[in-house]
Amino acid sequence: MKILVTGPESSGKTTLCNQLAREYGAVVRPEYARTYLNESGPKYDLEDLIKIWETQVNIEKTLDEEKDLLFCDTGHFVMAIWNEVKFQSPRLSMDQLADDLPLNYAHVLLCSPDLPWIADPQRENPDLRERKALFERYRGLIEAQGMTYSVISGMEDRMGMALKALDLAPPSIVS
Repeated sequence: MKILVTGPESSGKTTLCNQLAREYGAVVRPEYARTYLNESGPKYDLEDLIKIWETQVNIEKTLDEEKDLLFCDTGHFVMAIWNEVKFQSPRLSMDQLADDLPLNYAHVLLCSPDLPWIADPQRENPDLRERKALFERYRGLIEAQGMTYSVISGMEDRMGMALKALDLAPPSIVS
């Protein structure tokens, strides 16, 4: 089973993924963009975005074959929105991205940008209005794909919200 955790910058995706993986003894498919940009620097172009996506696809496919429960830190929607905002390339449309890696997530956790902004050289949208607009783009893409999702919001107990939304078996049964 694969769970996708997605949403705008500084919305707690990585933290939530790591918490869920620890809770269930599962694996996180990390956001490869962060690794790539840490190595190459914060400037990127369309070819960088394509390299990031191709590597992320390979990582997820490998982990998907090996693991029973996988939490994916970002995915298709991040790439589609990133492309839409920066480059408008048909190579990274939702349809093309879904061809590369099927949208076979059991559930999507959509993280709201209602956490305090944490500055980071790789983040580009500190303005809350911009992040809320990006959040609505995520919601629109998820709904257009007909995927089951839950919004994770608020400052307290985001983990509890995620566990309730996923309604997974207790950790002792999953592991």
